Amino acid sequence: MEKEFLKLFESMKKAADVAACPKVSTNGAEFSRCVDVLKKLGSFPINKHLLESTKVGQRLLPLIKKHPNEKIRSMASKLRQKWKTLYIRELTREQKNSSSIDQKAKCDQYKAIKVFRIRLPSGEVLVRVF
Repeated sequence: MEKEFLKLFESMKKAADVAACPKVSTNGAEFSRCVDVLKKLGSFPINKHLLESTKVGQRLLPLIKKHPNEKIRSMASKLRQKWKTLYIRELTREQKNSSSIDQKAKCDQYKAIKVFRIRLPSGEVLVRVF
């Protein structure tokens, strides 16, 4: 899946580079291919691991900041925002899950501790922890 995603990303990058040339019109084949591939990337099933391993979010920044065509910049920006939102959502979910597991472990740990108070005839209280 990662190879397919990277191949798609690289084809979009190449089309965007060609579409950035002043001689290429906004009705050209490379412009259309870049827009189509950006749409495909937007519908590609992606996850946090894939975003981290490929670093496509960072590699999309030059396209967002420097591409001469407004439509391509806008689509790339929306795509990066979508990926960023997905990344944050998955990261938050992971943190909540690990947090709840830690809390459960602590609760289980405290359930295993038993405290016995023993009152001696002299009035003293002995506390035993098991």
